[in-house]
Amino acid sequence: MRPDPGAPRSSSARYWPEIDLLRAIAGVLMIANHAAVTWLPESGSRGGLIGAIGFVGSLAPVLFFTVTGLGRGIQAAAGRARSPLSDSLRKGLVLLIADAALWLSPDRHFGLDFLGFIGLSTVVLEILDRTRRPVATIAFATIACLALRFAVAPRLGLRPEGGVLVQALHFVLGDASVTGVSYPLCPWLAYPLSGWLVGRFAGVRADRVRESRGLSALLLAGLATCGLGLCLVMFRRHMVFFRWGTLSFAYYALGFTAVIGGMALVLGAVKLLPRTLTGFLGLPGIASFVLVPIHYALIGITRPLFMHHGLDRVMGHGEAAFPFALLALAPVAIALSKWIDRRMQSLTRAARKQPAIAVLLVATLALLIAKLETRNLDVQGLLRLIVQLLATSLFVLSSRPRTGTNDPSDSKTVTNAGLV
Repeated sequence: MRPDPGAPRSSSARYWPEIDLLRAIAGVLMIANHAAVTWLPESGSRGGLIGAIGFVGSLAPVLFFTVTGLGRGIQAAAGRARSPLSDSLRKGLVLLIADAALWLSPDRHFGLDFLGFIGLSTVVLEILDRTRRPVATIAFATIACLALRFAVAPRLGLRPEGGVLVQALHFVLGDASVTGVSYPLCPWLAYPLSGWLVGRFAGVRADRVRESRGLSALLLAGLATCGLGLCLVMFRRHMVFFRWGTLSFAYYALGFTAVIGGMALVLGAVKLLPRTLTGFLGLPGIASFVLVPIHYALIGITRPLFMHHGLDRVMGHGEAAFPFALLALAPVAIALSKWIDRRMQSLTRAARKQPAIAVLLVATLALLIAKLETRNLDVQGLLRLIVQLLATSLFVLSSRPRTGTNDPSDSKTVTNAGLV
């Protein structure tokens, strides 16, 4: 495959700490949202600080999906020969298997959640990146996602209920909820697609971007402020900010505002903070994969503190304990995920690759079948944790070791595992 002649090969391919920092922000938002929903089930209808934390936390998938595209775009700009398409297909399959651990149960045999959408996005980006004019193709695909959801779908007027064909159309258009599907293709794919365009732009101009981080942060912060102003106007006009099953236009605009604000924040952080501190705060891709089962487990373990020891009543009066509990949980979950990431990579480097992949795959599928057959919620939670950790090991084993970059096939910072 011919490399991009206009790409600054060595400069673009260097490690970008901004991606790990943006992924860390997304990880904290994910923990905040799931903690609010699990510890305080009524938080979705609650106002005040807790409601705001839960709502802002719901933006985590937006950032994670955009990070997936950013890493792929930077890789495309680096000008290296592409890996075989089978590599992306294999990683996408592993993410789909890990995703199934989130929703598979005796009552649900079909679904698509967070990890599965990242796997699907990875494959879509890989295919579009292989076209003759990938920038034009991906830009067109981004616009098409928006047009299908917000222009075409409302005019079709499809009924929410219907047969397999109607449900398939809803899955593509995103105009109505499909049972088991958290992220329909439109307009959610526009986030990784636009992330690819930004990553490609930054990668081609890597030296200039790095030299002007401070100015870029200020410009993006101003743009994000304008976006917040637009969101406030939409809120005052009673437009709905909703993302569950189907994504509203107001929430979609808020998502892009959050992405722009997050980019401004991480560019400023890399400009102002010491390199050792940004490295400490960042979240590598594999660690972000590990964070999914780990944060679910920690939130589940600590849930009785709120539900059975009176802290839920504290929430209702002072709304004081929840932020402090969250501040304690988030760094523990992230630190534990990074530690497991390091241990896992050490073990996989020592393993014989092909036999280890076969054993892990058989064990993972066997545990998924066991989850399909059990109705005990505690057992389901344990099986989910084990399956997703095994899937992470599979992901590491199937990744080519190219340390020091944000390459999606880098075993140190696997961007498309990054919420992976």
